[in-house]
Amino acid sequence: LTLDLNGHTLNGGQEKGKPALTVTARVVTVRDSSEAQTGTIMREDTAENSGVSSHYVIDVQGNGWLKFESGKVTNESGIVGVKGASLVRVGDDSVAKYPGLVINGGSFRQDNFIAIKVDRGYLTLNDGTISSANSYAIENWFSAAIKGGTVNGTVASWTYSGGSNSTTTIIDGTINGNVNSVNYGNAVGKTAK
Repeated sequence: LTLDLNGHTLNGGQEKGKPALTVTARVVTVRDSSEAQTGTIMREDTAENSGVSSHYVIDVQGNGWLKFESGKVTNESGIVGVKGASLVRVGDDSVAKYPGLVINGGSFRQDNFIAIKVDRGYLTLNDGTISSANSYAIENWFSAAIKGGTVNGTVASWTYSGGSNSTTTIIDGTINGNVNSVNYGNAVGKTAK
Protein backbone atom coordinates (compact mmCIF):
# COMPACT_ATOMS: atom_id res chain seq x y z
CA LEU A 1 0.00 0.00 0.00
CA THR A 2 1.37 3.44 -0.92
CA LEU A 3 0.15 6.68 0.67
CA ASP A 4 1.15 9.63 -1.52
CA LEU A 5 0.67 12.84 0.47
CA ASN A 6 0.99 14.86 -2.76
CA GLY A 7 1.43 18.12 -0.85
CA HIS A 8 -1.53 17.50 1.49
CA THR A 9 -1.68 17.19 5.29
CA LEU A 10 -2.88 14.18 7.28
CA ASN A 11 -3.84 15.78 10.61
CA GLY A 12 -4.71 13.75 13.71
CA GLY A 13 -5.83 16.86 15.62
CA GLN A 14 -5.85 16.40 19.41
CA GLU A 15 -8.08 13.33 19.66
CA LYS A 16 -7.03 11.27 22.67
CA GLY A 17 -5.49 7.86 21.92
CA LYS A 18 -5.60 8.16 18.12
CA PRO A 19 -2.52 8.54 15.92
CA ALA A 20 -2.79 10.34 12.59
CA LEU A 21 -1.45 7.14 10.94
CA THR A 22 -1.44 3.58 12.31
CA VAL A 23 0.26 0.69 10.48
CA THR A 24 -0.50 -2.79 11.84
CA ALA A 25 -0.53 -5.59 9.28
CA ARG A 26 1.20 -4.83 6.01
CA VAL A 27 3.98 -2.88 4.32
CA VAL A 28 2.97 0.74 3.84
CA THR A 29 5.06 3.23 1.86
CA VAL A 30 4.62 6.96 2.51
CA ARG A 31 5.86 9.53 0.01
CA ASP A 32 5.20 13.09 -1.06
CA SER A 33 5.22 13.54 -4.84
CA SER A 34 4.51 17.29 -4.67
CA GLU A 35 7.07 19.59 -6.23
CA ALA A 36 7.14 21.83 -3.14
CA GLN A 37 7.48 18.83 -0.78
CA THR A 38 4.79 20.17 1.57
CA GLY A 39 3.16 16.81 2.37
CA THR A 40 2.82 16.47 6.16
CA ILE A 41 1.61 13.99 8.78
CA MET A 42 0.93 15.69 12.11
CA ARG A 43 -1.10 16.15 15.26
CA GLU A 44 -1.93 19.44 16.94
CA ASP A 45 -0.62 18.58 20.41
CA THR A 46 0.85 21.29 22.62
CA ALA A 47 2.55 21.53 26.01
CA GLU A 48 -0.90 22.05 27.56
CA ASN A 49 -2.34 18.69 26.43
CA SER A 50 0.91 16.73 26.85
CA GLY A 51 0.32 13.68 29.02
CA VAL A 52 -3.45 14.32 28.91
CA SER A 53 -4.64 13.72 25.34
CA SER A 54 -1.39 13.97 23.37
CA HIS A 55 -0.53 10.88 21.34
CA TYR A 56 1.80 9.42 18.72
CA VAL A 57 1.55 10.90 15.24
CA ILE A 58 2.55 7.54 13.69
CA ASP A 59 2.20 4.18 15.44
CA VAL A 60 3.70 1.06 13.78
CA GLN A 61 2.48 -2.13 15.46
CA GLY A 62 1.85 -5.86 15.01
CA ASN A 63 3.21 -7.16 11.69
CA GLY A 64 3.31 -3.66 10.19
CA TRP A 65 6.26 -2.16 8.33
CA LEU A 66 6.42 1.48 7.32
CA LYS A 67 8.76 2.65 4.55
CA PHE A 68 9.01 6.42 4.67
CA GLU A 69 10.33 7.92 1.41
CA SER A 70 9.52 11.66 1.64
CA GLY A 71 7.30 14.12 3.46
CA LYS A 72 7.29 15.65 6.95
CA VAL A 73 6.15 14.30 10.32
CA THR A 74 5.75 16.87 13.07
CA ASN A 75 4.13 17.58 16.44
CA GLU A 76 4.58 19.92 19.41
CA SER A 77 3.87 17.39 22.18
CA GLY A 78 5.95 17.43 25.30
CA ILE A 79 7.15 19.19 28.38
CA VAL A 80 10.89 18.54 28.51
CA GLY A 81 11.80 15.80 31.00
CA VAL A 82 8.25 15.54 32.33
CA LYS A 83 5.62 14.14 29.98
CA GLY A 84 4.44 13.94 26.41
CA ALA A 85 3.96 11.47 23.56
CA SER A 86 6.62 10.27 21.17
CA LEU A 87 6.30 11.49 17.59
CA VAL A 88 6.61 7.93 16.22
CA ARG A 89 6.36 4.63 18.15
CA VAL A 90 7.59 1.34 16.69
CA GLY A 91 6.28 -1.72 18.53
CA ASP A 92 4.95 -2.14 22.02
CA ASP A 93 7.12 -3.62 24.76
CA SER A 94 4.12 -5.55 26.12
CA VAL A 95 3.33 -7.25 22.76
CA ALA A 96 5.54 -10.00 21.29
CA LYS A 97 5.55 -8.60 17.75
CA TYR A 98 8.43 -6.90 15.92
CA PRO A 99 7.25 -4.26 13.44
CA GLY A 100 9.62 -1.96 11.57
CA LEU A 101 10.25 1.54 10.28
CA VAL A 102 12.62 2.17 7.36
CA ILE A 103 13.37 5.84 6.67
CA ASN A 104 14.73 6.56 3.20
CA GLY A 105 14.00 10.31 3.21
CA GLY A 106 11.81 13.03 4.65
CA SER A 107 11.93 14.74 8.02
CA PHE A 108 10.71 13.94 11.53
CA ARG A 109 10.65 16.72 14.14
CA GLN A 110 9.41 17.00 17.71
CA ASP A 111 11.49 19.27 19.91
CA ASN A 112 10.22 18.71 23.46
CA PHE A 113 9.77 14.94 23.61
CA ILE A 114 11.07 11.79 21.90
CA ALA A 115 11.00 11.89 18.08
CA ILE A 116 11.38 8.15 17.27
CA LYS A 117 10.80 5.56 20.02
CA VAL A 118 11.53 1.93 19.21
CA ASP A 119 9.68 0.01 21.94
CA ARG A 120 9.95 -3.46 20.40
CA GLY A 121 10.80 -3.50 16.72
CA TYR A 122 13.28 -2.30 14.13
CA LEU A 123 14.37 1.11 12.92
CA THR A 124 16.62 1.65 9.90
CA LEU A 125 17.64 5.20 8.95
CA ASN A 126 19.08 5.29 5.43
CA ASP A 127 18.45 8.97 4.64
CA GLY A 128 16.32 11.87 5.86
CA THR A 129 16.41 13.87 9.09
CA ILE A 130 15.24 13.10 12.63
CA SER A 131 15.27 16.04 15.07
CA SER A 132 14.50 16.74 18.72
CA ALA A 133 16.05 19.88 20.17
CA ASN A 134 15.36 19.08 23.83
CA SER A 135 14.78 15.30 24.07
CA TYR A 136 15.83 12.05 22.41
CA ALA A 137 15.85 12.08 18.62
CA ILE A 138 16.01 8.26 18.78
CA GLU A 139 15.20 6.26 21.94
CA ASN A 140 15.83 2.59 21.11
CA TRP A 141 14.68 -0.26 23.34
CA PHE A 142 15.31 -3.06 20.80
CA SER A 143 17.08 -2.56 17.43
CA ALA A 144 18.10 0.58 15.52
CA ALA A 145 20.53 0.97 12.62
CA ILE A 146 21.73 4.36 11.41
CA LYS A 147 23.18 3.86 7.94
CA GLY A 148 22.84 7.42 6.63
CA GLY A 149 20.83 10.60 7.02
CA THR A 150 21.06 13.17 9.80
CA VAL A 151 20.06 12.96 13.45
CA ASN A 152 19.78 16.24 15.37
CA GLY A 153 19.56 15.30 19.04
CA THR A 154 20.51 12.44 21.34
CA VAL A 155 20.56 8.81 20.16
CA ALA A 156 20.22 6.24 22.96
CA SER A 157 19.88 2.50 23.55
CA TRP A 158 17.86 1.61 26.65
CA THR A 159 17.11 -1.52 28.64
CA TYR A 160 15.42 -2.37 31.93
CA SER A 161 14.84 -5.48 34.07
CA GLY A 162 11.67 -6.59 32.25
CA GLY A 163 12.75 -5.49 28.78
CA SER A 164 14.91 -6.73 25.95
CA ASN A 165 18.58 -6.15 25.38
CA SER A 166 18.91 -3.32 22.86
CA THR A 167 21.41 -2.58 20.10
CA THR A 168 21.97 0.63 18.20
CA THR A 169 24.34 0.32 15.24
CA ILE A 170 25.84 3.42 13.65
CA ILE A 171 27.41 2.77 10.25
CA ASP A 172 27.21 6.15 8.49
CA GLY A 173 25.31 9.43 8.54
CA THR A 174 25.62 12.47 10.79
CA ILE A 175 24.66 12.68 14.46
CA ASN A 176 24.54 16.18 15.93
CA GLY A 177 24.13 15.14 19.56
CA ASN A 178 25.14 12.61 22.17
CA VAL A 179 25.09 8.82 21.86
CA ASN A 180 24.04 7.13 25.11
CA SER A 181 23.64 3.67 26.60
CA VAL A 182 21.13 3.52 29.46
CA ASN A 183 20.55 0.58 31.81
CA TYR A 184 17.45 1.82 33.61
CA GLY A 185 17.50 0.79 37.26
CA ASN A 186 20.86 -1.01 36.82
CA ALA A 187 19.10 -4.16 35.57
CA VAL A 188 21.34 -7.17 36.16
CA GLY A 189 22.17 -9.17 33.05
CA LYS A 190 20.65 -6.62 30.63
CA THR A 191 22.66 -4.66 28.05
CA ALA A 192 21.99 -1.55 25.99
CA LYS A 193 24.65 -1.58 23.29
